[in-house]
Amino acid sequence: MKSGMKRWGVITVIVALLVAAAVFKLADQRSVLGDHYELADGLIQEIALRNSREALRVTEEERYEGDLLLVNSDYPARPQGTKPDIVELFGHPELTGRAALLDSSIRLSRSVALKFVVMLDAAAADGVEHFLISSGYRDQAEQGQLYKEKGADYALPPGRSEHQLGLALDVGSTEGKMGEADEGKWLEENAARYGFVLRYPADKTEITGISFEPWHFRYVGLPHSVLMKKTIWYWKSMWSCWRRKRRSRLPSAAANTRSAIMDRMNSRSLKYLKTAITPSRAIIAAV
Repeated sequence: MKSGMKRWGVITVIVALLVAAAVFKLADQRSVLGDHYELADGLIQEIALRNSREALRVTEEERYEGDLLLVNSDYPARPQGTKPDIVELFGHPELTGRAALLDSSIRLSRSVALKFVVMLDAAAADGVEHFLISSGYRDQAEQGQLYKEKGADYALPPGRSEHQLGLALDVGSTEGKMGEADEGKWLEENAARYGFVLRYPADKTEITGISFEPWHFRYVGLPHSVLMKKTIWYWKSMWSCWRRKRRSRLPSAAANTRSAIMDRMNSRSLKYLKTAITPSRAIIAAV
């Protein structure tokens, strides 16, 4: 009797220690990963909500906010979509890291810049560190002036460029052309681990409608960036669902949000996402 109680006592202590260790580990991950951890949690919550058949309610303002907004020739940027923390990068080494600036007027979302610096530090650890930021946020007037000067072959009309969100930046190399330099190759291979995507890759021109731009990187957040890099399905779901929305004649306001994407996901897509979350978390933890 006593030996049995003693055995159960030992088991209870071991279980308690394991639970405590798990709690501390979770707290540590949350403190280190911050917004990245919340992004992964957010997607899991959306999947759970979708499976529960409860309505996903989004306010009119929220339809045009967030890191997953689509801006292109069909869907214009809206004022609500611009990140509220746009800042000048010059004179703020914490926002540029090891990258040089093409000129002192370049601006970007502060939160995106900080994430970009983390990525550059990882690149430097691999011996790749000759980065150049050539462009960031542009307001309506700046985009209009660029379009007027460069034309449609080089720039998008005002209101149709991701640069007006504060989520996109053009990155070059001081060592050569971005498509050939180590900096371009490293970012193409690793950017997804840090929430960024090569927005106009060479093998997805059918989906994006834009020719290959090895310099244009866009922040979409984790785990979306990982899924977009790994699966052609996710690219099609992310960047094509708005066209399906238009064909189905639903309100255009539903076309710019992550909730709209989730609304279009069928059961097969959700099944894939559930299995994809686990490796995504592993990648997040490795950042």
